[in-house]
Amino acid sequence: MTDEANARMSRLSYEAQVLQAQEQRVREQFASLNENLMQLRAAIESIKALTSSGTGYIAVGAGAMAPASFTGGSILVGVGAGVLVEKSNADAVKMLEERAKEIEEAGVKLQENASKLHGRMHAIEEEARAITGD
Repeated sequence: MTDEANARMSRLSYEAQVLQAQEQRVREQFASLNENLMQLRAAIESIKALTSSGTGYIAVGAGAMAPASFTGGSILVGVGAGVLVEKSNADAVKMLEERAKEIEEAGVKLQENASKLHGRMHAIEEEARAITGD
């Protein structure tokens, strides 16, 4: 190979490494989004299952549960930065469903980005083959 071809292969190799790192970050972000989405869906189903009053158990961490009673009316929902607001069950469900929709939309964008990264990786492979004559 000529010096120019070697230089081009080196640039392609570097770009491929950068794209692989980006692809890994996209996979991690997608996994995080999926985890958040599962938690939101579980919370939505739990809130929907609440009746006007009743008793049950609430997770307090490390597999421990504490007895709890629900007297109806409202739920505390996190709105960010450690701030909680009191919402009716219906409003809490609506708010969480909106969050779930936003996460699903972000997931679609991540999939589009992953597809673009994959396409560029394929183009790099083809270009490298053309340079090496394979």
